[in-house]
Amino acid sequence: MNITKSKANFIQFTLDPDTTWTRIDIIAGENFRTLGDAFQLNITPLTDATLVPFSNFQIENQKTLILDVTVNKSLSRYQIDLTKHKAGLALAEFIEEYNAGALKIKTTFSDSIKIETDKQFFKFQIEDISYNDTNIENKKWLIVSRNKYGVYAQIKEPLIAQRRYEQIKSVELRDNLLKVECAGKDVWNESADEIAPSLYTWELNIQPEFSEIVRTLLTICIEQLNK
Repeated sequence: MNITKSKANFIQFTLDPDTTWTRIDIIAGENFRTLGDAFQLNITPLTDATLVPFSNFQIENQKTLILDVTVNKSLSRYQIDLTKHKAGLALAEFIEEYNAGALKIKTTFSDSIKIETDKQFFKFQIEDISYNDTNIENKKWLIVSRNKYGVYAQIKEPLIAQRRYEQIKSVELRDNLLKVECAGKDVWNESADEIAPSLYTWELNIQPEFSEIVRTLLTICIEQLNK
């Protein structure tokens, strides 16, 4: 048996209820994906996805995720260290619950969410896909990020040019209400006269069964922002 070891030190979570490509994609040491049914392991994450089922899924001592995969009659065991990021265990438990049949992604909710985080930096993007238009002017999204260059928030509303603020006073999440308070001016506004809105809010429209994992990941991002 081949043994593959990895560490969940970088986390990525994508929830996309779009009817065109309905999926949940997770990176936590390895790449897991569901297109509606059970999560499978993507064994070729750097190219076109190759999804294979896994077995013997177990979380050992809340520290290590173990699973077995058979490819071309060859059995491999994956051992993923979950201790390198606060979200590692939560995502492993989410995959376990989903594959037990308790959860199933639906297309009746309008928010598509992508969250990326490591120990220092993060980026999350929320898009309202009910604005199903190829014209970017009619799109609606919110992006908040902290990277090695600083922090920023980008806000796009239908029929309004995208705005970018590089000062964030606070980000707060209560239940499904996300509040982002910016400071300074829109750096993409050539006139430089526009003052940032004192508060921008987004009511998350996500499947209730996924609220807990989304709130957990967003809370981790907010904690990183406040460090």
